[in-house]
Amino acid sequence: MSASSPSTPAVATQSRYPTEPPAAGTITAPPQLPQPGTFDILPELHALLARLLLPHSAAAPGTLDGDTTNDESQPLEIQDLSATATALKVSIQKARHSVKGLPDMERSIEEQEEEIQELEAEVERLRGVLRSVAVATGVTGK
Repeated sequence: MSASSPSTPAVATQSRYPTEPPAAGTITAPPQLPQPGTFDILPELHALLARLLLPHSAAAPGTLDGDTTNDESQPLEIQDLSATATALKVSIQKARHSVKGLPDMERSIEEQEEEIQELEAEVERLRGVLRSVAVATGVTGK
């Protein structure tokens, strides 16, 4: 006996992720997302680049040559860039690590688009089932 019909094909596509709802009484938590500040590196980058572009005559009065204070109003010498950019590098590494920890990051765009198409087809199939149930029971909807 075959259980196929126009709304339930005999051959179902196999998704990498279950489309079944969780069992009654179980609650699945969404994946923990990184804090938005994790990806907010532009102000830090802007400040660093602005210090590179400051003319050396813009140094604050009273500073001595060789003063290595971390004052953002001080011009930045190119040889000091690597040491000064360390905090920015660490921020970028943390952001990259956070992104790698997100679900489905190992999947290609093509795989994700294929699953989206499968899920959209499933939604349309379920809408058809709902319409046929509504017609069979005499319920009118949109």
